[in-house]
Amino acid sequence: MNCPNCGAACDNGDRFCNKCGHPLIEPMPTTPQVTKPSPVFCLNCGAVITPGNRFCEQCGVPVGNDTQPRTVPAAQPTPVAGPESVVEPAPAPHVTPVVTGAGRTAGRSLSTPVIAAIVAAAVVVVAVAAFLIIRFVGSRDAGATAPGASNGATSSQSAPKSNGADKSDAAKTCTSAPEGKVDTIKSTGDGVIASVKFTSGCDAGTFSSKDVRVTLTEDGATVADAIFDFTKEPITSGRSGRTIELSYPFGSYWRPVDHLTSASSGIDVKVATGATPASDSTFGVGSALAAAPVPDADANGAAQTAIQWQIANDRNAANGFMTTITTQLSSKRDGLDAEGKTWHYQDIYEQYLTTKAKYPNTLLVDSSDWPTYRNTGTTGWYVLLSGERFPDTGSASSWCAAQGMSKDDCIPVDLQ
Repeated sequence: MNCPNCGAACDNGDRFCNKCGHPLIEPMPTTPQVTKPSPVFCLNCGAVITPGNRFCEQCGVPVGNDTQPRTVPAAQPTPVAGPESVVEPAPAPHVTPVVTGAGRTAGRSLSTPVIAAIVAAAVVVVAVAAFLIIRFVGSRDAGATAPGASNGATSSQSAPKSNGADKSDAAKTCTSAPEGKVDTIKSTGDGVIASVKFTSGCDAGTFSSKDVRVTLTEDGATVADAIFDFTKEPITSGRSGRTIELSYPFGSYWRPVDHLTSASSGIDVKVATGATPASDSTFGVGSALAAAPVPDADANGAAQTAIQWQIANDRNAANGFMTTITTQLSSKRDGLDAEGKTWHYQDIYEQYLTTKAKYPNTLLVDSSDWPTYRNTGTTGWYVLLSGERFPDTGSASSWCAAQGMSKDDCIPVDLQ
């Protein structure tokens, strides 16, 4: 076969010339589109009516004479390049039925099932939108960052708490008295200072009260007692404890200082709130918390107990003066009017402490326990002995003079 265009030799069955590309077989003629009868549509819902039906198969509306034939333009063939043309039908156009008559509006009327479906879909959409909004707001509140934060850096500012948020532990008030344990007790020129480690009596909050009575006891007996203002040294819970120094001046402790310092580990602490001091006057040493005195009756009772404890404690040392001379420095009894005042147990024990601070060997004895006083009928007196040893009365008198004391205030004595 030869190409009709360029005359080149071509093989049988070739559809195009291998030299110039001219078609060797003529394209087949296009088959004309056969026009089908125009369909009839329902005027209520727009569904296609099967020929011969009197009612719409979709919505049940009578077809009657209201149906109008609608002509759908035939699809135009679309030629395809090449020797054989293939016709592709064009898509049918969308037809919107028009309903006429009283009470109807332009456009398609919706049936009840269609309306219900639309309402249900709208409800679903609203529910989904509400859920997404809640999720978004919640996640934003949980991980909110300060304005201007970038590159994923979180803000150092926390979101403000609501009005009902709890206060911090430190801001709460603790009304329960704290617990205390003595660490050390040391002497000062005018009394003693007890270092007490306090722990809060509450799980949360701060103890900060006035008129707090801190009583130190040994074997159930009061050895120190005073009232303090803890608003100056508040105690906050949540800590391992806080050590506070407390002042105990003369008249508020009832044991010799050397005994208190050595026996501090065996001393218990009792704390009570709402105490009433004997006076507004306070005494403090250095940075130690100042003390106000306890009621006189309590101080007098503690002093009486302390005198009896001291007499028993000094008995063995006093036995050494049955045959050896010492000096008597004072003799007092409760209710005695002397030296411009009435003496009570508190005054007697305080004189013992001040004398011992000057003369460390001082002893406290009951005259009723020793022959020298019983023989002279001077029993029932609390006597202070210097505890110094002398070979004879002359040496004892010389010592008294050297101390600046008269023979009425410093007397040589033995206890036999």
